[in-house]
Amino acid sequence: MRNEYKSSAIGASCDAQLIGANVIVVNANGDLLLQKRDNNTSVYPNMWALIGGAVEDYDYSIADAVVREVYEEAGIDVAVINCFYRSFNPANGAFDHFHLAYTGADDADIIIGEGKSIEFLPLETVLNLDIVPHHEAALFNSLCFLDFIRKMLRDEPLVDFRSADAYPFSYEHP
Repeated sequence: MRNEYKSSAIGASCDAQLIGANVIVVNANGDLLLQKRDNNTSVYPNMWALIGGAVEDYDYSIADAVVREVYEEAGIDVAVINCFYRSFNPANGAFDHFHLAYTGADDADIIIGEGKSIEFLPLETVLNLDIVPHHEAALFNSLCFLDFIRKMLRDEPLVDFRSADAYPFSYEHP
């Protein structure tokens, strides 16, 4: 997987030998799954983080690695929606991919496989936590997706961007 990826158009621009598969998991309540890292890790101990890890040679794809990582770390199944963000992780030299995923699970379904704790938290709480820096950047880059998903889950009306009412400004063609 790594060699194939490194020869691809995206991987060719990166010297990373390690490919990271990270995920923002949203449940039916619109809450996000986060892991409180333990102090036994060499990078970002005792900080909150998204679920994720390295893409292994046996993973069919990065999305497959995301599903595996969530199951290994939290014991729950997810459906991957899409990859929305990529960044270089200076702490371990990985080229990280961040995905959005959905699960019907809640805190009662979690089986902790790694870290101090893993729990679903409301977005408002998540934004005030001490989060691994590049995971925080991914969260901020996902806010428009998360708002859309949360509105869908709560059956709230979405903005019809084809409507003139969706835009708070006017533009007259010269």
